[in-house]
This record gives sequence, C-alpha cells and structure tokens, in this order.
Amino acid sequence: MQKCEKCGRSFRWKDVLFSIWQSYKPITCSHCNTKHTINFTSKFIVSFVILLLALVVIFYLAPANGWSKPATFGVALVVVFCITFTLPTFVRYEVPTTKR
Repeated sequence: MQKCEKCGRSFRWKDVLFSIWQSYKPITCSHCNTKHTINFTSKFIVSFVILLLALVVIFYLAPANGWSKPATFGVALVVVFCITFTLPTFVRYEVPTTKR
C-alpha cells in the first residue's frame, strides 16, 4: 500500500478503494492532512483493466458458454467488482504540484 509522501504513513486500503469508486477523489493523509491525487498512469491502468476484463467476459466467455444476456451482465459485474478490490494495491497517488 502506498504511503504519504510527506509523513510516510500508509494510506488505508478502504480510503483508496473509496477514492477509486468516487471517480478518483483525492485522499487526505489522516496524520499530516496532506492532499494526494491519483496519477494519470494509475487512472489509465484502472480504466483499462476494468474495461478489458468486462470485454473478455462479454465477448469471449459468454458466447463460448452460451450465457444469456442477464447472466453475462451479472458475471461481468461480479468480475469488475472483484477486480476493484485488488486495485488499491496498484494505484499510485502523488501530492499535486502547485502552479506558479
């Protein structure tokens, strides 16, 4: 899990997960109140992984197994939901630079 760039305290897994679920809401360190935002690469990785896995279920697994549309949607939703629980270990946050 990533740590605060200023004080070195680890972010809570729950805070990172909720940040992802809330459209990459910034995280504030609970110890030193430093605001961190998700970096662009992490946003890309999260979006790409979720989209790729959903497409694999929809276009590869569903036709191969003869699933109905509701079953395909349900399986894709479960896969995406499960993947989001592993994402907090991969995403990276940084302190935004101030523009002068």
